[in-house]
Amino acid sequence: MLPQALATRCATVGFLSRVFSGSEQATPVADVARRDPGTETVIAELPDGISGSLVASPDGRRVAYIDKVAGGHRVVVDRQPGHVYSKIVEGSVIFSPDSQRIGYLAETGRATVAVIDTNESHPYQRTGSVVFSPDSHRSAFPARTATGWVAVIDGAEGRTYADFVETGCVFSPDSRHVAYGVKRADTWITVLDGEEQPYTGLVRTGLAFSPDSKRFGYQNHDGEQNFVVIDGTKGQPYDGIVSDLIFSPDSSHYVYAATRGGKFLIVRDGEEQETLGPIAGQPLFSPDSRRLAYRVDIGKQWMMVLDGEPGKAYGPVRPFDVRLASWAAWATFSPDGQRFAYAAVDEGKIMVVLDGKEGTKYNTVFYWGYGFAPDSRHFAYTARTGRRIFVVMDTSEQGIYKTIPSPGLQWSPDSHTVAYAATREKEAFVVAGDVIGKPYDTVIMQEFSALFDPGGHLHYLATANHQVYAVEEQLAAKPA
Repeated sequence: MLPQALATRCATVGFLSRVFSGSEQATPVADVARRDPGTETVIAELPDGISGSLVASPDGRRVAYIDKVAGGHRVVVDRQPGHVYSKIVEGSVIFSPDSQRIGYLAETGRATVAVIDTNESHPYQRTGSVVFSPDSHRSAFPARTATGWVAVIDGAEGRTYADFVETGCVFSPDSRHVAYGVKRADTWITVLDGEEQPYTGLVRTGLAFSPDSKRFGYQNHDGEQNFVVIDGTKGQPYDGIVSDLIFSPDSSHYVYAATRGGKFLIVRDGEEQETLGPIAGQPLFSPDSRRLAYRVDIGKQWMMVLDGEPGKAYGPVRPFDVRLASWAAWATFSPDGQRFAYAAVDEGKIMVVLDGKEGTKYNTVFYWGYGFAPDSRHFAYTARTGRRIFVVMDTSEQGIYKTIPSPGLQWSPDSHTVAYAATREKEAFVVAGDVIGKPYDTVIMQEFSALFDPGGHLHYLATANHQVYAVEEQLAAKPA
């Protein structure tokens, strides 16, 4: 059954600091002068007790929160209060990708409504999460009526079904198409643009559009057969499909992992290649779509396979190895596709293997705090040793902080500066390069929030003295 709402992940840097590193007060390796404060614009006043509901817009210039008032609750966007309802569904408040629209779920009496901008939907018994299309022009959500579940797309209800997949509605990257999974009688089926697809037995999380939106695939389970349907064509049957269906960035290739007769297979563009063991995680294409990487589980060790060549075997990244270790099972290509990095375990600790070279071993390498610079020349990540959390730039450790929460490190468009939100003691700030910004009570970061705009300006939301500030900074230019 579909959850009432899928949570929107938001880190309010400062309030969450105790979760990550206890009560130790970190001391920096080498404190440098703080940056001059940027331009601050007050965009909201905060009542007491609403810190946990703060949601930042993707562009880092707007904020929304749930406010408790006489008669119920309301959503306030910047300084504009919305309608009062008996309850706002926790975790349902979401901005559109262009940051101009707002959506959320609210309870009124025994019914639930979806509110998009200032428009309220029909009352439903239950509703799923509101999603906006990538271009922000369209919206969709699943809803339960007295007779069953429907997809509500751009305000219009579709056919009625017995159940709806947990993933809700999925828009194509170009925003022109929408897909979802539903249950008719005892069978799960795929619906694309309102049309039921011919093969039944949908795996509930098995929908995928290609990046150019011209291709569509889904995974099915039918009796003892498991198969993938791509562009309307049914693929070969397998005992199991054990990864997502993944299209390459240029949309010309696809890959997934499968099993048959006790063998483990990578299926790339319909061609099968036997692997050394079960696939751990998801296969990964390079940005230029020419290279492929995946991790295999060989007994008690994990091995990265890059371009078909197995690498060194390491211990598996699992929760019982070290604290937060399961978050470190990541891998990434550089933007030019020429370089490759991944996390590996050795002697009970985690390290980064960069271009085949092993780095320093740490207690944790965080899954959200890593990445190549846009020019592919540098690599940075976030690590922890004991209770010390810091940034590793290429091979140099920089700073010691109490927390560096999601979304972690972000590179400037010119590849000269990496920025991130962090905390020390009772203050929160944004670090750019090796320079700390003005301290605030909290810095509000939505998952995947952008710290840099295309022009290289640094911008973010912060709170102090019960006010929310939109902060913008022009960083000093660095030589090429």
